[in-house]
Parts: sequence; C-alpha cells; structure tokens
Amino acid sequence: MYSFHRLRRGLLLAFIALPSVAVLERALQVLLPAGADGVASLGSFCYLVCFVVIYPRLLEFLSNNRRATLLFCCMLGLTLLSFLVIYPLHDSGVLGFYSDRDEALDIGALRLLSLENPYSCTAVSGVHQGCPAGGNPLAPLPGGFILAVPFVLLFGLSAVQNFFWLPALFFQVRAFPESSGTAAAVLTSLMLLNPVILAEILSGGDHLANTIAVSIGLLGMLKSHSPARSVAWGCFLGVACAWRAHFLLAAIPCLTFYLARSQYSRILSVGIAVAMTFLALVLPVFLTNSSELSPLQIQTKLEAFSHVLPHPTVWALIAATSYGLWAGWRANHISNLLIAVGITINIPILIAVILHSLDVGALTLKFYGWYLVGGSLLAALGDSFGEVSIKTHA
Repeated sequence: MYSFHRLRRGLLLAFIALPSVAVLERALQVLLPAGADGVASLGSFCYLVCFVVIYPRLLEFLSNNRRATLLFCCMLGLTLLSFLVIYPLHDSGVLGFYSDRDEALDIGALRLLSLENPYSCTAVSGVHQGCPAGGNPLAPLPGGFILAVPFVLLFGLSAVQNFFWLPALFFQVRAFPESSGTAAAVLTSLMLLNPVILAEILSGGDHLANTIAVSIGLLGMLKSHSPARSVAWGCFLGVACAWRAHFLLAAIPCLTFYLARSQYSRILSVGIAVAMTFLALVLPVFLTNSSELSPLQIQTKLEAFSHVLPHPTVWALIAATSYGLWAGWRANHISNLLIAVGITINIPILIAVILHSLDVGALTLKFYGWYLVGGSLLAALGDSFGEVSIKTHA
C-alpha cells in the first residue's frame, strides 16, 4: 500500500512537471535546431526524474521554514527585475521566441474600452495597440479582456499582471488556516523547479494568469461560509472561466463533490452564478460573431487530428467528463478535489499531445504541452494542501 502511494505521488509530480518539458523542448529547438529531438528526449526524462525527487523535499523543507514567505517575496522581486530586462527583449523577438498572447489581451482590452468588437482584429507579436491585420485570431474570451483592463490602463501592458496574480494566490491559499504555512512553500518551489512558471511570467504569458484567477475563484468558493460570498466568488469564477472555455471543465468534479455531500443549495447558487456570468460575457460576442468567433475556433484545435481519431473533441469531452465525475465524487479533502480539477482540465490537452505525437511519429509536447500549466498548477496546489479537510456548509 505504501509503495502504491509513492507511485501515485510520483506520477502526480510528473504530471505537475509536464508543461516544463514543453518549455525545455522549445528552448532546445532554438538553441540546438539540428539535434534537438534526441537531446530533448534525454533532457526531458532527466528533468522529470529530478523534479519527482527534489520537489517534494524542497516543498517539505520550505513548509517547515519560517522564512519561506521572505524567500517567496525575494524570489518575486528577483523575477520582477528579470522581467524588466528580459520582457522587452522577448517582445522584440531578439531571443528567438515569439508569442502574441499578451498582445491579444492588450488589443482586446483597448477595443473593449472603446466599445468596439475585439475579434475584428488580430494579434501580432510586438504590436500592443491598434487593430493589426494579418496576425493570429484573438484567443481569449471576453473575461480575459475584462481582467486585463486594469493592467492595460495602469501600465499600458497586460504582461505585468502575473505580478499581481501570484501574490493574490498566495494570500488566498493562506486564508485556509490549515494550509497557511504551505502558500509560500509551494509557490517558491514551483518558481524554482518548474521553468514554465518563470517562462510564463518573463514572457508576459496569460495562461498562468488565467489559471491563478480560476484557482482564486475556486478556493474562494470552497472556503465561503455564507451564500452571498459563495455567489460573489461564483461570479468571479465565471469571469475567469470566460477567459478560456476549457476551465469550465472544473465544474464537473465540483458538481459531484457537492452532490456527494448533499449540498444542493450550494450547487444551485454557485452554479447559477458561474453560468450566468459566463453566458453574460460570452453570449453577446458569440451572437455578434456567430460561427467565426476566433476563441471557439482556436479552442477546438483537436479537430485537426480527426484523421488520427474520428471526432477527437467528443472523445476528449467524454474522457474528461467521466474522470471528473468519478474523481469529484471520491474526493474527501480539498487536496483531492483540486487534483481532480487539475487532471480533468488537462485531459483534453493530454489527448491533443498524444494525437499530435501519433501524427508526427514522435513523442513531443512542444506544441500543446505548454497549455498543461493550468491543470499542473491546480494539481500542485492540491498536493501541497495535503490532508486539509473541507468544512462543508449546507
């Protein structure tokens, strides 16, 4: 039984580290274009082994260290200094890495403030204003633009928002008395050992910000003692899910978690709050843009592999729903629930990784593995919470 527990924990830790394998593959593709595949396979395996061995020990060490919060603050400060140097280089394309995710948020937020349709524009790397053409369609749903507005207004860039969301998550985790000592420990450990976290921050990526916003809303909903607060957190969670629609899969394990406890009133109140907020943000732009709404097209990329597996989106939803229903029902601690949510969210992305690997004839995460950061962070939070019991409220 002990060996099975260690094996399950090891697999969970490998799951948490998977998005960083994608970062490693992308970095090697730029640095060693000729022999990247062979080096990436060996490097990925070594990294996963090192992470599984080192991460739990570092997490335990920091959890028992009174200066963990100070270390987290120092780590965040050093990351901010690095961001001030690296982000302008990344934004200019000098480093050889290109991304238009923060540009999409900047353009979408500004268009929203001007009461114009964001999805009539495209995103071009390095272009943060105007309405550029010839780029990629805007991937975020309206919730992402709304949450990016304060940062665009204050700083001119949404790329800085991770420096707000990380401390916000820190305080939200600390709000659980039993887990207050793990907040700094888990975030510091991930920043030190999971390169995708730093890569997201330094490149101004919004996948981390979206994940943290969902995590904050989910944790707020779980710890709320009053119906009014539960509904308020449900509304915030609806906005966060209206950033990228696959986060709605988090509702599946949460539903069966509360069904197992016969908390029907909470299911109705929070569920309606999340659904109504999501629909209020997404439905108007969907009706305006009809079938050409770019986020929905981008977020159904699985159909590109229909020649490998017929109806891949349907199978991915069936797999995620089946696992989410089962895992949510079995969850008896906040740890188990957060892990269930993280895995449920990542199942469609893992299927995309598998189908893409089958399509190209080699195991690779460099195209889709980065998107695993969402479920990875939630699973890491669940792992750090350990045996924190949920205080249920009818």
